[in-house]
Amino acid sequence: MRYCGRAFTSDEIQGIRKLIEDHPTATRAHLSRLVCEQLGWRRDDGRSKDMSCRVAMLRMQDDGLLRLPPPRNGNNNGKPYLRRTLLAEPAAPRDLTLQRDVLSRGQLEPRGRNPGAREARRPPPNLGAQEGSLGPSTP
Repeated sequence: MRYCGRAFTSDEIQGIRKLIEDHPTATRAHLSRLVCEQLGWRRDDGRSKDMSCRVAMLRMQDDGLLRLPPPRNGNNNGKPYLRRTLLAEPAAPRDLTLQRDVLSRGQLEPRGRNPGAREARRPPPNLGAQEGSLGPSTP
């Protein structure tokens, strides 16, 4: 079977299963380093391909070839990972009638259409500057 650009024999997959059994408390990252070491899976510069190995082991698990320990650290945002698609949840319909009614009565100005707001954001002129203080003027 081929995962992440490498062909794995059934003996190698069996060896990965044995490593997982022999190290029940190991993290997935540690297991991937052990697998790379056992299989001699290295990059051209000599470093181990532990990230590719992790991806390969996850895909092997998805295919039912092995069972990895559960992740310890999650995805670091405190929320469970949920795969979302466009069809997963229908979008809530927007009720624009309330917005239209409020705007038509003039109680709320739409953003960016208030001409006074632009004047309020403009910085005051620099009254303290003198003509020669910024350097020579060009004709």
